[in-house]
Amino acid sequence: VDSHASRKDADPARIRAALEHIPAAPRELWLRIGMALKSGLGEDGFGPWEQWSRRSERYQESDARTVWRSLSPDGGVTLATLFFEA
Repeated sequence: VDSHASRKDADPARIRAALEHIPAAPRELWLRIGMALKSGLGEDGFGPWEQWSRRSERYQESDARTVWRSLSPDGGVTLATLFFEA
């Protein structure tokens, strides 16, 4: 793992910019972006994910919190997925 690339990928401004280019639906994509953020940022990823999630007309805060708790940071989806989708 290239730690320099990891630090660059975890840059909050770069993540926010990428999220601007990704729709918060369909649900499968929403879940993948949640997994990517949890993998790259751990619990600190909830804030950006939840804020981005609010753009969906189907957003429900309780659902977002429940789903976030269920996501595994080791599920094989990384921040690279977020940047690919953007």
